[in-house]
Amino acid sequence: MKEFSTIGRTLLRNKTAVALTVFQVALAVAVLINSYASIDGYREIVADDMGIAQDQLITVSISMVDAPESLDRESISSFYSGRVLENLDTINTTSGVRAASLVDSFPMSDAAPVRRVRLSEDDEASTLITMYTADHDYLKTLGARLFSGRDFRRDDAAWAIDGNLESRSPFITISQQLADTLFPDEEAVGKQVYIGETQLTISGVVERLPGLHPLWNNAELSAVVPARMATEQMRVLVRADAASMDATISALEERLSHSTGTTQIVDVRSLHDLKRRTLSTASSTLKILGFVSAFLLLVTALGTYGQTAFMVTKRTKETGIKRAIGATRGDVISYYLVENSVITGIGLALGLILAYLLNVMLVYGLGATKIDAAIIIPGIVFMWILGLISSLLPAWRASRIAPAAATRMA
Repeated sequence: MKEFSTIGRTLLRNKTAVALTVFQVALAVAVLINSYASIDGYREIVADDMGIAQDQLITVSISMVDAPESLDRESISSFYSGRVLENLDTINTTSGVRAASLVDSFPMSDAAPVRRVRLSEDDEASTLITMYTADHDYLKTLGARLFSGRDFRRDDAAWAIDGNLESRSPFITISQQLADTLFPDEEAVGKQVYIGETQLTISGVVERLPGLHPLWNNAELSAVVPARMATEQMRVLVRADAASMDATISALEERLSHSTGTTQIVDVRSLHDLKRRTLSTASSTLKILGFVSAFLLLVTALGTYGQTAFMVTKRTKETGIKRAIGATRGDVISYYLVENSVITGIGLALGLILAYLLNVMLVYGLGATKIDAAIIIPGIVFMWILGLISSLLPAWRASRIAPAAATRMA
């Protein structure tokens, strides 16, 4: 206890240097914990298959650039539906293709439509969801597991040229997470929901259905309505043999570029590639965050070293007196390491508070990962060890001070 009392008085006499070290430790631990949580959460999201056959999925985008400039609504549907069917036939007859579905957008592409769903027409409360439009082969192609209800039938998916839901089939399939959100204590199949002014009946609930962006807080609040889009921008989700993905992508590019004998721009890529592009900004941000964290750790280590070295130099006479009255070299090293542990401990306590405050802002502002004990404990242990290592050399130098230093210093 006497040693801690001495350390307390010493720290109070050097408030500025101690406060600076405490702040450095606190800032470093707050950033380190949140950086690790974000990076770990990002890796989990990248590795998560979201309940679909990610490793087997290919995205095909076709821009039909030679359409007539003036067509009425019926002619537009007829023109594009013919071209769509030709391209679908080419895709389905390509070697390695197991299934294909006509869609309006791809999962995890950051481009899917976002709509609000309500439980009644006059309900002011709504839930923000990702809403896909796809044909009857969507769930089979996606590899999603139907939890309850039924899949779409072929005659559910009529031709459509826009996002108007009123003229389409009145059915909708939703994710289990959305079902739990809308009907927490009830069976969702058979219930009615409203999107805009359109009433839709839930025909099926799928176990997992990824949304427009993997990092979105509502990533699995998703739904799909049946239709086949007849527009100048055709999108097809393709399921292929995992062992021949590259060959299938090349074959699709080659065949679709010449399939209809007309001009169309074709882009074929794996869903993994599309997902990486969607997450590219987040990936770059995390790399910067990692660099900042490493820099802060270096600054903290240097600051701890400098603060301990300063204290040792300032108290050369005091250390000499301790050595003269019987303190061993081990006692001196132990004293300075304990002193550093006290400073680091104060910094860690403040850092935990800052870490939680920063995490709250990141979670609600950017959808970051919440921190937990599995992340906090290793972060604290790491920072404590870093502080001890940083002060070890100055403490060792202090132990080399001879007892005669007490009489040489005025």
